[in-house]
Order: sequence, then C-alpha cells, then structure tokens
Amino acid sequence: MVYKKRSELGKSANADLHAAADFVEFCLKKNIYKGINPFRECLENYPIVSKRNPQRDIYRSARVKQLTSVQEEALHNRLAASVEDGRALGIALANGGGFPLKESLALTWADVVISADNSNEVVIISKDKVNAGATHNYSRAVFAPEAELIRQRYEFLLTNHTKEQLAGYPVVSARDS
Repeated sequence: MVYKKRSELGKSANADLHAAADFVEFCLKKNIYKGINPFRECLENYPIVSKRNPQRDIYRSARVKQLTSVQEEALHNRLAASVEDGRALGIALANGGGFPLKESLALTWADVVISADNSNEVVIISKDKVNAGATHNYSRAVFAPEAELIRQRYEFLLTNHTKEQLAGYPVVSARDS
C-alpha cells in the first residue's frame, strides 16, 4: 500500500509524508491502528515549503514556449508592417521555418526558392548539406504567413534590383537600395 501510494505521489519528502499519512489512514479504517494520525497532523501544522532549485528555474525559463494565436497574429502584423526592413525576416525565418539565427544570417536570396504559381510556397536550400554527397533533400519549407512576408520583401527589393543582383544579397538585412 505504501509503495503504491509513494509511486503515485513521487519521491519528494512531501510525497513521502503524504504516503505515510495515507497508510496510517488505511490502518485506522481497518482497525489495525487506533489513535490520531501523526503524519496528517504534521502535514497540517507544519507544511513543507519546497526549496527553489536555480538550475531547474534556468531550465524552465530557457524552454521554448509556444505563442498563443493572438500573439502569433500580432507578431505577423508587426512583421508585415516592416516589410521594407529586411531584419524582420530573421524573426519570420525563425518562427515560420525553425531557422536558428546563425543560419538565417547566412542565407542569401540565391538560397531562397519562391514558387512562381503559389505565393505561399517558399523553400530554403540548406547550404551546409548540398554538397554532403548524400541523396537526401535538405531543403526546408517555410510556413505560409512567413512565406508571404518573404515574398513581399523579395518583390519590394525587385523594384530597385535585378534578380541577379539580389542573388548575392543577404536575406536578413536592412539593405534596400
């Protein structure tokens, strides 16, 4: 009984006391033990305060958190409003394609394949994996809202540059002239 209760509650001192209190309650109900439950009294009068674990707090704060749909929409609207500034594409690539900052900064427009027939299809070709000798396709698609931002930024840049000029330009930059 104690082992079963302990496995349900965990391995902390608080869980051990709860398991012991539950066991004594069980014994009281079966008339094996008579009197008061000292563990229950201890739990009620002296609650256990858990100590903070700084390592656990750091780990929890460093975890990736998913944005809510409202936050996602607000982020997209803010990025769409700054299509003239290519620095916003770093956030769009991270959010819509899962690209780390280092990879986003290394991308040029030659690495970006924008579908001619569908505005929501953008594929990024991974530079590091192209000449690896494997037959795998290491390109990555970008989600539709961010792909739309990439297309808008590309079309904005095409007003002042040719496709050949843009091929060498970094995707994430403030350069527009």
